[in-house]
Amino acid sequence: MFVMHTFTVEVKGKSLEGPVMGTGDINLLQELFPKNLLWKCRKSTLSNQMYPTIQEMKYLYDDLLRHFAEKDVSGREFQTGNFSGSFAIVSTERSIFQGIIGFCEKELGFKRPKKLRAAIAKKEAKYRREEEAQKKDRKGSTMAMFCKLPRLHKPKDSTLVARLGKKLQDYKSRLTRTFHHPDLAFSVEDGYRDTTYKIEVLSAVLALEKGKRLDLKKMVLKAMEKRGEHFFPDEYYNACAVIAHYLGTPFKGSDVRKELPQAAIA
Repeated sequence: MFVMHTFTVEVKGKSLEGPVMGTGDINLLQELFPKNLLWKCRKSTLSNQMYPTIQEMKYLYDDLLRHFAEKDVSGREFQTGNFSGSFAIVSTERSIFQGIIGFCEKELGFKRPKKLRAAIAKKEAKYRREEEAQKKDRKGSTMAMFCKLPRLHKPKDSTLVARLGKKLQDYKSRLTRTFHHPDLAFSVEDGYRDTTYKIEVLSAVLALEKGKRLDLKKMVLKAMEKRGEHFFPDEYYNACAVIAHYLGTPFKGSDVRKELPQAAIA
């Protein structure tokens, strides 16, 4: 079960809510800063909703800044919660720090102490370089997976096109079955992501003009850019393979043919 933890701060009659965190995020912060006075703030019955004063929030902000300036803040993912044991929610120490610091500065108006600004700026630049390098490596490995795939084309058989149109509507109806907000569903439900990708690819195929073919390399680049950290190449490949199979042009070496009869599009 994913328990949402938030900070809500009253400022000039407005309730300002900080980033949503999981239990693992809060546990990490309490381990790093066990004596921080924020932990004594007013809380909800379950203690997951915290209502610090602006001064109590400042205590945590100051500790986060000092730690960020003086020590490495890890970008390694860890599980911070899950939905009914099925959908893991991951976080990083770095994203927690950046989320809370950003909230404190943008919403609460906190300013970084002059003596820490240079050190923090240096760390931020270092982490940006690391993240850009990771994105570049990820992009390269993803393109290697998709560069040899054939381009997809719209079938000439009008009966098959009609069946594919019905399948597209079926996919769209599946997205309405989630109990979560679409953004959250995409993040935590692999089935929701799979269906979303199939809708994208099948819609693009059916929209092709006569003689045109769909370049999957361009499709995957757009998907990576749009979904960021929630994009998983293997899932996108599987969605493309399923649609290619339905089109009657299965990918060479794909296991989809064994698992899914073409009749499934009926």
